[in-house]
Parts: sequence; structure tokens; C-alpha cells
Amino acid sequence: MYGPNASDSIIANVLAHELSHRYQSDGRREQLLDEIGREYLQTTDGGAVQRALVEGGPTYVADTYADEHLSDSRNLSEEIAPRWDDFGIVRRVMWSGHYLGAAYLHQRIDSPQQLDEVYADPPRTTEQVLHPERGDEPPRNLTVTANTSASAWETGRRDVRGEMYTRILLGPALGSDRAAEAAAGWGMDREVVFFQGSDQGHAWVLRWDDAANATEFEGAFEAFLDQRANATDGRWSHDGHAFDVLRVSDETVVVLWGDAGFVDGATVTGDDGSITVMPPATNESARRVPVLG
Repeated sequence: MYGPNASDSIIANVLAHELSHRYQSDGRREQLLDEIGREYLQTTDGGAVQRALVEGGPTYVADTYADEHLSDSRNLSEEIAPRWDDFGIVRRVMWSGHYLGAAYLHQRIDSPQQLDEVYADPPRTTEQVLHPERGDEPPRNLTVTANTSASAWETGRRDVRGEMYTRILLGPALGSDRAAEAAAGWGMDREVVFFQGSDQGHAWVLRWDDAANATEFEGAFEAFLDQRANATDGRWSHDGHAFDVLRVSDETVVVLWGDAGFVDGATVTGDDGSITVMPPATNESARRVPVLG
């Protein structure tokens, strides 16, 4: 948690954080399971909500301790802030609970004594973590159906990625400010994984609050792919995977990625709240992309 040359104030910050974890008994996790729902907590978005509370709470306590007793040094959130933009995707995920979770708590409560109120009425999505003022705003309706009746492709895992994941994914390539703007306006998303033998395809369906937010995300994600992959004829390829971005309706954008045969052959139809994904038909041959250096 800290290096051998860490100052006394940094050590005190970390100890305050770690000691706060002792307060978080298993009862806190059970409370979150009851309030958020076990099924949603198994998604990427639900896991990020839990991480924001489990790590954000102790960080908030450590920040409060530092502000009251270590006024001559930075608190834990202030230690992370200047390094955040240098973090890659993996480190942002690892530190998101400490940094973004603590930011949520700083906006929502005024004292560590109020932490129980947060656990009793937690945010349900990372959109609510990132925007506490929208705490009563429910996710948008979104149903994604996988129609595999004419295909050898089968469906696998389903997920909800969430606004925080979207922001973190785009951040290192586009900068934190543009990534935050592109991810804001998230209404709901659903990811469906398809597989055929060892090949995989993914359909990530995102519904936005309005058409303007959908357009902003569409442009940002294409800019992200332009930086991270090779563009050819409206498609992108990288590290053996193909990518495509589809605007299905005013509020809905779909990102397809995985085996090139899946990306080129999949069909996506529907409206803002109801999307159907059809993988390539059985008689369509798969076209693979080379692994790029």
C-alpha cells in the first residue's frame, strides 16, 4: 500500500483506510445483496457499485481523518487524483472504488457516522455513483434478444457494463474529460456473448438518455477505435479481433467485436428499448483477421 520511504502522513492515511475495513463486517455485504440484488452485483456494473462502497467508504473515512488531524498533508483522495490520468485501464479499475467511490461519498454525506445510511440505501448503478444528484433516476428500459435459430452460434454470458466501465475504457485513449462526457447520459446497456467452437462474438448494446448522448458516445468510441485499432472499410481490427459500431436507433448504439466472421455477419435490428441480435447464419463462412503486431 505504501513504499519503504513513505511519510508518516501517508502511512497514517493508509492505516485509517485499512482499519475502517474492520468495521465493514459481512453484514455490510449482505445488506448490499439485499438492497442491490445478488444478480445485479454479479454484473460488471454491479461489481463496480460494490467496489465503490467497499473501498470508497474507508477512503472517505481516511480523507476525513487526514483533513481533521493531518492538515499539513494531502488526504488519500488527493494522493490519487494527480496520478489518475496516468493510470491505464486496469489500474483505473483497481483504484476506481477508492477514487470514484470516495468522491461519491464526499458528495452524499457529511460525516463517517452517516456511512450506515449509504449502505442502507446504496446507489443501484455506477451512473448513480458518478452522479449522486441522479440518485432517483432509474435505468432506461432495454431488452436484448439473441436469435440463434438460423445459426450455429450459441449464446453465452450476459452482462451489464455500466457508465463507470465505459468512462474507464475510453479514458486512457481519449483523456478523462472527454471520456466522462462520452459516458454521461448512459441509460442502460446489455452485453451478450456468442460462441461457436473456440470463436467468440460480443454484442454490446447501449441505450442512452437521448439522441445527442448516443451521438456523442458513437463518435467517441469510433475515435477510441481509431487510436487502438486499424480501420479498413468501416471496420476496425486489432490483436485478432474485429470491431464495428452500429447506430440502431436514435438512442441506441451497438458495438460488435470478436471473430471477424461474427462481426461481419451479425445482424442487429430493433428500436430504442428492444434490440434483436442475429449471429451469422450457419451457411455463412467465417472470415478471420490476422493477429496484428
